[in-house]
Parts: sequence; C-alpha cells; structure tokens
Amino acid sequence: MYDVARSELSVAHVLELRGALCSAGICCNDKCISFNLLKRRIHQIKCYNVGFGDCFLCKDEHENGAKMLVDFGGAQNFGTVKNDLISEFSFCDKKYLMLSHLHRDHYSGLKKTTAQKDKKIFQFDEIYLSDYIACGGIEFMGEVLLSTKSNTMLDLVRTILRIPALLSGYIKKDTKVYLLCQGNIVRNSLCNFEVLLPLNNNRFYLNHKGDLEELIGSFVRKYTKLLNYVPYSNGETSYIQVYSDNLGEEIDHLIDNLVREGQEIGVSVDEKTLKERFDNYHNSLSLAFHELSVPDQQNILFFGDAEPRDIDALVKSGKCANQYCFVKVPHHGTKNHFYNALPAAKYYAIPNGKSKDNWELSALYDLCYGANTTFVCSNRSNCELYKYDVPCKSAIQNGAICQIISPSKTINIP
Repeated sequence: MYDVARSELSVAHVLELRGALCSAGICCNDKCISFNLLKRRIHQIKCYNVGFGDCFLCKDEHENGAKMLVDFGGAQNFGTVKNDLISEFSFCDKKYLMLSHLHRDHYSGLKKTTAQKDKKIFQFDEIYLSDYIACGGIEFMGEVLLSTKSNTMLDLVRTILRIPALLSGYIKKDTKVYLLCQGNIVRNSLCNFEVLLPLNNNRFYLNHKGDLEELIGSFVRKYTKLLNYVPYSNGETSYIQVYSDNLGEEIDHLIDNLVREGQEIGVSVDEKTLKERFDNYHNSLSLAFHELSVPDQQNILFFGDAEPRDIDALVKSGKCANQYCFVKVPHHGTKNHFYNALPAAKYYAIPNGKSKDNWELSALYDLCYGANTTFVCSNRSNCELYKYDVPCKSAIQNGAICQIISPSKTINIP
C-alpha cells in the first residue's frame, strides 16, 4: 500500500478527505486516508471520434463525480463531441485535463471552445502537462528559433511556447498546471496514477556555445519567469501558474526579440537535422500513465504518442504490467509507427480517422494483438485490411471484435 506521504499532488485532497471522514464519524487517521485514497479509480472511459486525434474522458462510478479529459485534440466531428463534453462537465464534482504532449491532434479542440459560455464549463481544477521545461524543451525551442530559416518551423515553435497562454482561459485562479515526468505520483479526486513517461533524462540540446548559449539562457530565464515556473524540489512536483491576461502577448514579444537577435548573429543549422530533432522532441515528451494499486486486468494505460525506444525502456524496467483492461495505442495505429511489444489488453483504443495512405491503420495491430481482444477505432475504412475488402479478417478468426467510435464509445472497466 502506498503511504500518503508519497503523494506529491494530494495535500489538498488529503485535507478534504480527512474533513469528510471526520465529519461523518469515520476514522480519519493517515492509514484510513491511505485506504480511501487508494479506493479511487477509473470505472469508465469514453472514447471520442475527433478524426485523427486523441480525446478520452475518464470517469468514476458516479455520473456526476470527478472526470479527467485525456487530450482535447482533433477537429473532425468536434461540434458533436463538444456538445457531449459540455453535457458531461456541466454537472461534475471535479474536472481535470491532461494533455499528453503538445501536438495539435492532442490539444486543438481547446481552440473550438472559445465562447465564454464554453470556457465557463471547461474550467479545470488541475491541468497536467509533460515537464517540457525540466527536460530541456525551452532551451531546444530557443535553439530552433535562432537556427531555423523556415517560417513553418517558427510558427510551430511559437504555437508550442504559447500553449500556457491558451490554457490560461481554462483554469481557476487557484489552479496549478502541473508538469510531470517518470516517477511522479498524482492523487486527485478521480484516481491515483503513476507517470511512466516521459523519461526524466531526455535532453534535446544542440549544444551551441559562447554568445549563443548566453542568449538562450537569458530567453529560458525570462520565459520561465513569465510562467511563474516552480521546479521540482523536496518532493513537490514542478508546476506553472498562468493567470496573466496578457501572457500570450508577452510570450510573443519574447519570441520576436530572440528571433531578431538570432538574425543578427546569423546562426545556421542543417534544416533537415533540425526538423528531425524537432519531431523527436514532441513524441519523446509524451505522458504515459497507469493507475496505482489496481489489479492488472482492471487497470488502464495511456501512451500518448510515446516513441518505441521509450516504451522499450519502460517495458524492460518492469514498471509496465503485462496485462491491462484498456491500452491507448500510440501514434494512432499508423503503419509507419507500428509497435509490436505493447502489453496485453482487453481493449485497444486506436483514434485514427485519416484517409491518407501514409496514415493508414496497420493490419499488423490486428495480426499481433487480435486474439480475444476488442479494437476500438475511429475509422474502420482507414484500416489497411479494409481497402482490400477483408476487414478484420484475422480478428474474426481469432475471436476479436472491432468497434467503431461514432461519435463516442464508452468502455466499462470492471
């Protein structure tokens, strides 16, 4: 059993629980609180079809209890999805948001909820991001801004660095945006979960020296100050506080100054190498998590878009269970990111939804994991097998089922 002292984000929840137990005449010492904290777990996962993107709602056993949205991405069908999410969050005890990483197909739905009435519904009690600051992300973003000649890259970096400003519209004044990496333990009103990825030793520096290093250092200090960044220390998880109404403009000003100074220095880095590192940076910071003290066949596992080498390291470390009830497949099940060593599961969620050949859902998932399992997919027509008129052939032979998310599908966790 995990001790309450190990909880890194649970001080408010422990006090809340102690008060509720004591007022009800129930034992409220630390041992009893540990037991009640560990009873919290996810009982339902609602999978949404947002096209090529992730959007999952985790719920407890009470319809109006605590709920956590894991990613808010995609644009296809989002009108219908938004209405359902508004209905889910309108009567809700506590609201939490996790963005697994900062790719548009995982957060762009936030931009579809800009109306004031929407923002009032989507006011989260806590928000979770991967620790892109401690893992060297801001240094790397600064290096990209100084090095690239591509307007597309500049726009992408600006979008990433402005994410905290986007989130400022979805938090309460006492809300923290927690930055997580491997080993962090989170206890909220819905569940207790352990962060499995990102690895806390990822670094993405291009290792520039001299004046350039000083310039990047200054940029990082100013950026983290704008976000009121509090780094990990004494068991307290890193977090940022993003309450400023002018945060977006302040970040833009900081970026514009750095780009101008970079143009004056005349830095040049191979654009192909830069883009490869940039793409790798995002996926290597994907949040992966599972619940604590839940039996393997009742547990859930979210992978974001974790890279195979990071999943390999995780599996070899023994931190991952061999069997889960629910696994969210990384990279939307696409052919060019197929991964053959996922833990076994009763349900595999594959939010694909693209029609282009290079984003097809690989038939290898069915061949590798098809025995007595259920695939929950956004778009069967994008399955590699389907275009050859043999949809889920091997899955049918192996006793598996394919269920389509249209526009949502609820999975009950026993």
